[in-house]
Amino acid sequence: MRIDVVSHVDEIKTEELFNKTVIIIDALRTSSTIITAIANGVQMIVPVETIGQAKNLQSQKQEYLLAGDRFFKKISNFHLGNSPLDFVKQQLNGKSIILTTTNGTRAINKALKGEEVLIGSFLNGDKCIEQALHFKKDLVLLCVGERNEFALEDGLAAGFLIDRLMKHYTITFELNDFAKAMYAVYKFHKNGLFETIKTTETARKLIQLGLGEDIHFCSQINLYPICPCVATHEDITIII
Repeated sequence: MRIDVVSHVDEIKTEELFNKTVIIIDALRTSSTIITAIANGVQMIVPVETIGQAKNLQSQKQEYLLAGDRFFKKISNFHLGNSPLDFVKQQLNGKSIILTTTNGTRAINKALKGEEVLIGSFLNGDKCIEQALHFKKDLVLLCVGERNEFALEDGLAAGFLIDRLMKHYTITFELNDFAKAMYAVYKFHKNGLFETIKTTETARKLIQLGLGEDIHFCSQINLYPICPCVATHEDITIII
């Protein structure tokens, strides 16, 4: 089985996704938000790229809640932001959410050329890998990144997922060079993972905005035994 890690969303070419399982990794925060939302009873998430698309869809489906951010800040007049803690603190059982984020939801929609698309992070590593291996296809771990650049926390999460593979499965794996690098970086930092994540550019920006609590939450290992999957319902991309 081949495992490719891609450094950020703009590095991926759609033809590289054909007949592969894609894992979207946006550790701070979109992947962690989606996983937390589904784990806490949200029925369905609709990922869209723009604020306009989100508002237009919600005008047709007024029972859906709007959630999202731009550069970590909650969008004005939206019900929820893009913090996983938003989905822990509110009673959202059975609700459907329309989500738009700066980069994460764009990555999800770009990954749709993959055979299967899963959502992964530190929060669900073991279950995510278990689900990915079920499909018996080569893997692409797509690090979302920040502002068209690589984000270290996503690379660490990719290395963590590779570590789960290496520890729990006896399959022979072939890694691309970036996957080898991220695996090595994760192994070097795993005993001080939270302290390392706190030093990243993304974490620094979250702290400046008073959102430092998100960093600790998103750094938890295997908090949720679920793996959200991307599907299509009534010609709409959904996450369940």
